[in-house]
Amino acid sequence: MNNDDLIVLETDKWDKEFFKDFSDFRNSLYENESIFEKESIQSLSKVFNSDEVKNNYFFSAFLIKNERETIARIAFFTHKEKFHYLTFGYFESLPITPTVKLEQLISKMENKYKSTRITGPVNASIFLSYRIKSSEEKSFHSEPTYKNYYHDIFKELGFGVFKEWSSYKIDNSKKTFKDFKNIQKKNQQEKLTVKFLLPWRWDNYIEKIYFLFLKSYDKMEGFQFISLEFFKSHYDDFKYFLNPFFSYLVFNSEKKPVGFCINYFDPSHILNDYKEDLGFFEKIILRARLLLNTKRLLLVYVGKDSSLTKGKGFQSVISPYLKFFVFFFRPKEAFICFQEKKSRSKRSFDQQNQTEVSRYYLYSKKVKN
Repeated sequence: MNNDDLIVLETDKWDKEFFKDFSDFRNSLYENESIFEKESIQSLSKVFNSDEVKNNYFFSAFLIKNERETIARIAFFTHKEKFHYLTFGYFESLPITPTVKLEQLISKMENKYKSTRITGPVNASIFLSYRIKSSEEKSFHSEPTYKNYYHDIFKELGFGVFKEWSSYKIDNSKKTFKDFKNIQKKNQQEKLTVKFLLPWRWDNYIEKIYFLFLKSYDKMEGFQFISLEFFKSHYDDFKYFLNPFFSYLVFNSEKKPVGFCINYFDPSHILNDYKEDLGFFEKIILRARLLLNTKRLLLVYVGKDSSLTKGKGFQSVISPYLKFFVFFFRPKEAFICFQEKKSRSKRSFDQQNQTEVSRYYLYSKKVKN
């Protein structure tokens, strides 16, 4: 590919026309995918045109084109208080990749912000989207969708695997119930109580969950503080997905929220039936279908504020509820999602009861000064 013939369009502020082309390119790449969440100009505006990004980040978004079409896109972000940490995200490319041009853009951003490391894919914040799946096959809702050949592109650009996660299908049988029972028996060193997360009261919970999210992930590589409003704008849809029988807030003896567990049934097969804007009655039908959905259970988010709890017995107090409702609803499949190898949730289940279904990577490289 002759890189001299390529056109690079760049913006460092919200430009509706630019970002329409930005989203159209991604949507055209995946239009034939059976499970694909379309990227809208509204979803991009919630990031690139948000007060959160305007006030706290520098960003540059690029479209790379030849004389006929867009062939790649990428965006770079760096926090205004942490120049050394540069991330790239929103990456998409045709198989014929403009590698030299991408190298030039990466070098330009590294020099501009004097970064010591560049990591990705991270779409602005780890609270939005980060990591890339090892294979293109989609297993369930909320998995990042990328092309298989992106791994080769990242490696060609000098990136190596920096972090790794996996999702596991757990054996929905008596063996798993025995695991739940063993978790329940673990020593609980403090009095903890559990409350169900009711979808219709989501607005009452979201601030508590927000603070617990911050406390749970503040030691994670690439963590940046985000505002409550930004969190709400991206997590409010959970009220349509979460199942009240499998999602909980945990309180200590002082009635302070110390942990959360958010799980839901995979809505992918339902959402695929609704591609356009919905009318009033269609929304009612959709919400009813989501509420009655019991096909594939996803155990997704769990976290706690270690400063308010000793951490002992956190899982044991949740386990009886999970055990009972798994037995009651009998989902056809159940998955533990996005787990590090040494995560407590993964280790709670017998290894023989787990089958890895997906693996995810975060890529990174040190900048040569």
